[in-house]
Amino acid sequence: MRYRGWLKKKRSASWGWRDYTSRAVVALYLASDANFNGTILEEELMAKQTELKTAVALLRSSLTNSELSMFINSLLVTCHNPRKFYGINLVTRLKEQVKESKGFTHPLSYLALCNAQESWPQKAISDLNNIFNSSSNYPFIIDLQAMAIIAISCNVNKSGDVGELFLSETLTLYENIVNYFMELQLEDGSFGNVYTTALITHALISSGQSTVKVGI
Repeated sequence: MRYRGWLKKKRSASWGWRDYTSRAVVALYLASDANFNGTILEEELMAKQTELKTAVALLRSSLTNSELSMFINSLLVTCHNPRKFYGINLVTRLKEQVKESKGFTHPLSYLALCNAQESWPQKAISDLNNIFNSSSNYPFIIDLQAMAIIAISCNVNKSGDVGELFLSETLTLYENIVNYFMELQLEDGSFGNVYTTALITHALISSGQSTVKVGI
């Protein structure tokens, strides 16, 4: 796909993407354009940049939940252990920050915790249900709902059991959003812009909708 070539062209001479390094390596991994298994020098240099950017960011007095989540996901795909990153357990730190958060928690944080094999804090389902229930007309709400679908699908796939995650309200909301996304698909296979299309496609596949047509 052309966007992968474009993304690589935007890479700096130091094999990173400055403040977007974490997002870029995750995107390449999800696109199956990098596996970071230690056999390709180019990928090792990108992984080293991911490690460096994360270490530098940790020198700051605080990091947002979303920043920590991106660092955890990028460390995982580049085969680093976010629980033992230079003596810091980033997974525990993220979970504690989410638990202490009084307001909105981005579903990316719950996805990062799931990817790191960490249980969710008690407020998770309530937060995700609120995202599913949102009646806001802002375009980014769809992106948040797609990320929430991915996070819940991850948790279910990890445990192999729907358990408390799919109590009646959550199950209904989850299925309603999945069906809504299916109705949004355009004739060319997209769901709008590239970012939203990537998120919704990932969400539908993670929910078991293997028949999604991709025309872009």
